[in-house]
Amino acid sequence: MDAAYVAGKDSRMKYFGGCDAGSTYTKCVIIDENGKILAAVTKRSRINPVLSAKDALDEAVSQVDGLNSAEELTYLIGTEETKYHLQMRIYQR
Repeated sequence: MDAAYVAGKDSRMKYFGGCDAGSTYTKCVIIDENGKILAAVTKRSRINPVLSAKDALDEAVSQVDGLNSAEELTYLIGTEETKYHLQMRIYQR
């Protein structure tokens, strides 16, 4: 049994991320389950909003001790503009 599980509860810290890939700037934030801001990144956007979001998210993840990749986030949300571009990328495949 994983040591992080105690009496059926996951005792590992949960992390949540948010990303806004705009036309000028891309912003990303990561908070913990207590609402504490652990990382906040603002970068100039690239031509490709998906790459802008990935760059900002990767930089934010690198600032959080105990978080090794974006896949470890409990939840990640993006603004409507970000979600639109991600959906368009999926449909174009």
